[in-house]
Amino acid sequence: MKLTYRGTDYEYNPLDGDTVLGQDGGKYRGAIWRFHYVKHENVPQFAADLKYRGVGYHVGETLQTDKAVEVASTQTTPDTAIRLHRIHLTNMRRNLEHRLAIAKANGDESLVSLLQEEANQLVM
Repeated sequence: MKLTYRGTDYEYNPLDGDTVLGQDGGKYRGAIWRFHYVKHENVPQFAADLKYRGVGYHVGETLQTDKAVEVASTQTTPDTAIRLHRIHLTNMRRNLEHRLAIAKANGDESLVSLLQEEANQLVM
């Protein structure tokens, strides 16, 4: 479906999803309208044990539904954990470098010294 908003043309492509007809929502100009709900599929969440500034934390939920998945995940955990740890550190360093560049551009020497101390704490 082609639509226009403030002179800009775009195509509207609604999501193809299964919907469930809900209860009556009310009446509008004599016609009854109903709620429509989208069916959601459960997607397993990513889970990992991470560490930031020496404090460990857990992200996501561990699923205990399937023994085969549990066994497979325990066999690949060390390699995956190392890879995730490296990615996490890379992202934190990139963020820190960006913050440090902004602090230097603004001439905030106290913030620059604090960020340099934080950079020294990031150890692989």
